[in-house]
Amino acid sequence: MGARSHTFLNEGGGISTLGGVHSCQLMEQADGSLALGDVEAALRDPRDDHQPVTRLIEIENTHNRCGGTNPVPAYIRQLPISLTPATWLSTWMALASSIRLSRRGWT
Repeated sequence: MGARSHTFLNEGGGISTLGGVHSCQLMEQADGSLALGDVEAALRDPRDDHQPVTRLIEIENTHNRCGGTNPVPAYIRQLPISLTPATWLSTWMALASSIRLSRRGWT
């Protein structure tokens, strides 16, 4: 998660409160991206019981504090993550469902 990301600065700790997530903030590049070396260095050793296991990399889209930039697919493909087609599909379906609900005024 970027140190200047909206999720970190403006969500009142919701990532921990609602998501049960322990975050690690990395300083973003000028374009809002996270340096791949910084991401790799921040991954926690899953064999160490003293650290939370890294399971999520939060990428800010339309990064306001870095010029309103968007991450490009080529950058996302370089991240040390594994996304299966099923993961992409379920993410898209959740997003599409959320958009439909918000357009109808449901939450």
